[in-house]
Amino acid sequence: MCDPFTVTALALTAAGTYAQYQGQRQAQKAMEGATLAEARRQQRLRDEAQGLFDESLGKQNLESQTERLADQVAERDAAMVGNQESGQVVNIPVQGGAPDIVADETAARVSEGNAAARQEASAKAALAAFGDLQLGNALMNARYGAQQSQLANFMGGSQNVLQTELQAASRRGDKTKLLGDVLVAGGQIAGMGAMANGGGLFGAKSAANPGGLQAVASGGLQTGSPGWFDALGVPMQGRYANPTILPR
Repeated sequence: MCDPFTVTALALTAAGTYAQYQGQRQAQKAMEGATLAEARRQQRLRDEAQGLFDESLGKQNLESQTERLADQVAERDAAMVGNQESGQVVNIPVQGGAPDIVADETAARVSEGNAAARQEASAKAALAAFGDLQLGNALMNARYGAQQSQLANFMGGSQNVLQTELQAASRRGDKTKLLGDVLVAGGQIAGMGAMANGGGLFGAKSAANPGGLQAVASGGLQTGSPGWFDALGVPMQGRYANPTILPR
């Protein structure tokens, strides 16, 4: 029949070991969850940053730039033509009594001047439109750059918060591990009680060495010495304990 101390010691030790394991698993799962959540946050921010880059790139490819430049040229050219039509076009009046050859020559020269002015206005419109396009690109890139910097700051801040989250997660199973420690300690105490009774855990070896038990009981062996452990039949792996109850 098993000694009650032995059964209690084994049961408490087994329960304590299991509780310690469960506590460690709780902490591990919590840390894994925090790491996974951070990975998802980082991936979401990376996707957003990539989306901004693709959007910026799409607005600055050859087709898009050509289309935007044409719009800028048309806008500038319309403004130049409007200025000419508002009174800046050369128009030299011809007196009614002037010969036809003079009138015709004057009209030809006026037409040539207006055409030259119109051509120069178009060239200036194209040049100014190119400057408008470059300015627009610079402003757009500045906005995209600011957004990218903001996302980078978010990513760095989230990564810094992860360390705090991991520390909190590592303590998730502290109560369960503490319960396990208490149970294991109880198992050790029960084991010492079994050894003190001489019939549990290591009682078979102790009973085979009655002289050793007498030496322990009489104080002939120093507590905790190798001979003391041998007399009680304690195996090497069990000698970390320091029993305080000795057989009488």
